[in-house]
Amino acid sequence: MRVTDALSGAVIIAIGLFVFLTASGFPNPGGMPYGASLLPRILGAGLVMGGSLLVLADVVKRKAATTPTAIATLDPELQSPRGLLPAGMVLVLILGQIFLANALG
Repeated sequence: MRVTDALSGAVIIAIGLFVFLTASGFPNPGGMPYGASLLPRILGAGLVMGGSLLVLADVVKRKAATTPTAIATLDPELQSPRGLLPAGMVLVLILGQIFLANALG
């Protein structure tokens, strides 16, 4: 699957907001103006800014384009069984790792 920079940027913005908001609940040590939340909040803000730049660049590129394009398209290789097999194997191996990790150690 191929996605545009706008969709990737939106996901990065969401992750950055999650990191920023989660880190804002970290406690500060007594008497210090900063604490454990400083670095994650800086990183979260950086993710939001980077994702915003991706979205902005994609919007500008789409306005300049003469033909409209889809936000996400399915890779032509995934439409054949020969291309679908490796993608399915990756999914099966990831799920196997998740479910068998405790039993295998």
